[in-house]
Amino acid sequence: MDKRDAIGSWLSGPRAAAEDAGVDFGYRGQQLGLPEQGPGSIARPGRRLGALAVDWAMSVLIASQLITQSYGDPSTSNWSLLVFFVMGVLTVGTLGFTPGKRLFGLR
Repeated sequence: MDKRDAIGSWLSGPRAAAEDAGVDFGYRGQQLGLPEQGPGSIARPGRRLGALAVDWAMSVLIASQLITQSYGDPSTSNWSLLVFFVMGVLTVGTLGFTPGKRLFGLR
């Protein structure tokens, strides 16, 4: 084994080394009994990040326009965090999803 091969296997992590050895991990969510695709499956990271971005943008918009009345105010970021938390608690507690999750079809 070459030094580069040893370093490459170390950088790729234990999961990649185990897969190279023939271990089958299945798909994401298989151990939880979830389907591989379709309704009830685990959402991809891109959809989750998109939903988070929508929720955060709504929080910044609410904080900057309704609370501080300016986007450049340094306290807008603190208010945005509070609005994000309150929006998450209220919408998940009552509806089961945030506006961003609803937009991206996540539950």
